[in-house]
Amino acid sequence: MEAYFMRNGFSAAERDNSGGIFFRRDNVFVKISYYSEECPAYVLNLTIGMGGQEYDKGLLSAVPLWYILPRDNEKCDYSSWIFSSEQQLERQLTRVVNEILMPYIDPLWRNKELLDLLIGRFRRENRREQ
Repeated sequence: MEAYFMRNGFSAAERDNSGGIFFRRDNVFVKISYYSEECPAYVLNLTIGMGGQEYDKGLLSAVPLWYILPRDNEKCDYSSWIFSSEQQLERQLTRVVNEILMPYIDPLWRNKELLDLLIGRFRRENRREQ
């Protein structure tokens, strides 16, 4: 997966305090993570955002994968993204590149205006639900 990001001009992977991996290009980041509490059946989480991190200056500045995917898309079924071993994780990361990054995430990091609009819409909808 890192090779994919490097080919597309992103920086090398950085880890955050929770074990998530960030790839950055200009003012855009993609974060891939999982929650250790889900052991032994981990589920990949992916967000794309702008700025330094998911919350920049106190504001939500990222959008989760589930919000980006069309609701009727079978990729929204997180049970298909579960892994419990390093080999399964490698398979899932390959799937992420082919089935998620290329069709859904690439258009967003290439069009920052569209990404910014999507983040704003997610922020407004998320605020209403609280």
